[in-house]
Amino acid sequence: MLDLLIRNGRIIDGSGNPGYDATVGVEGDALRIFRGDTGALPAARTIDAGGHVVAPGFIDMHSHAGLTILHEPRHEPKVRQGVTTELIGIDGNSHAPFKTREDLHRYIELDSGLNGEPPMPTDWLTVAGQLSRFDNKVAVNICFILGNSPVRIWSVGWDDRPATRAELDDMKSVVREVCEEGSFGLSTGLDYPPGSYADTHELIELSKVVARAGGFYHTHTRALLKQKGCSRRGWRPSRSAAAPIFRCTSPTTASARRATARTSTIWAWWSAAGTRDWTSPSTAIPTSTAAPAPISGFRAGRWTAGRSGSR
Repeated sequence: MLDLLIRNGRIIDGSGNPGYDATVGVEGDALRIFRGDTGALPAARTIDAGGHVVAPGFIDMHSHAGLTILHEPRHEPKVRQGVTTELIGIDGNSHAPFKTREDLHRYIELDSGLNGEPPMPTDWLTVAGQLSRFDNKVAVNICFILGNSPVRIWSVGWDDRPATRAELDDMKSVVREVCEEGSFGLSTGLDYPPGSYADTHELIELSKVVARAGGFYHTHTRALLKQKGCSRRGWRPSRSAAAPIFRCTSPTTASARRATARTSTIWAWWSAAGTRDWTSPSTAIPTSTAAPAPISGFRAGRWTAGRSGSR
C-alpha cells in the first residue's frame, strides 16, 4: 500500500517539459508517477489535486530569511508558496564566520534592515555553528553561501581601504575553510559595506579559491548601477555559456561605467575559468535555466535539512 496518492493534478516536474495530468504516489522516500486509471491503487491517504499544480519544491536563490526563520521556524509564508530550499548569505551579507561576537552583533545591526535579526544573543561564530541552528529545526532546507563582507571584517576590519597582501592571503584562507565547512560559493553585494570596499583584484583572488572548491559566484549589482546613473532602459540581458549576467549597456555617468566594467571583469575571469555561474541582479530568479546543476555538482557544499527532509 502506498503512503499517499495525489490524484488529478497537473504535474510540472522541473525538467522543462510541458505539464501533464497524472497521479503521484508516495511510498517512503520514493515518488512514482502513474498514468491512466489509478482507482484500484490502495493508499493510506489520498489528496484530490484537481485544478492545482503538483511540482517539486521551489528553490529561492535569493533569500533574506536566514535570520528571521530562526524566530519563525515553520516559515509558513514561503512554505505555502511551495518553497522548500533557501539560499542564504546572498549579496555579500552572510552571518558567519566572525572572530568575535561583538563583530557579529555589530554586523547584524548594520544589516538588520535587509535581513532582520535572529533571537539574541547569538550562539555561533562559524559557518558550521550557524548551520547547526537549522538542522532538523526549520521547515525548509538551507543552502549557505559565503558573503564577502564578513571575510573583509575578519581580515581587514571595517575600514574603506585596499587589503594588504597579508590580509588578502588571510581572507583566502578563510574562504577555503568556509568552503570545507559547507559554503556553496561566494556572494558579493557591490553596494553593501564593508564588502563593497573590496576592489576587483581582491574579488578575483577570492573567486579563485571558490572555483578550486567547485563553487559558484553570486552577485548583486543592479541597485549600485542604478544609483550610479544607469537608466532602466539601459538594462539588457547578456549571456554566455559560463556567465549569464545583466549588464548596463547605456551607463549615463562615469561611475556607472566603472561599476559596469568592474562587474564585467569579475565575470570575465569566471568565464575564463570555465565554471558554471549564476547571478541574481536584485531578483529572486536566477538567469540560468539550468540553475540546480552547480549545486548538485559542488564538492564541498552542505545542505542543512529542515523538517521537509528534501534535497
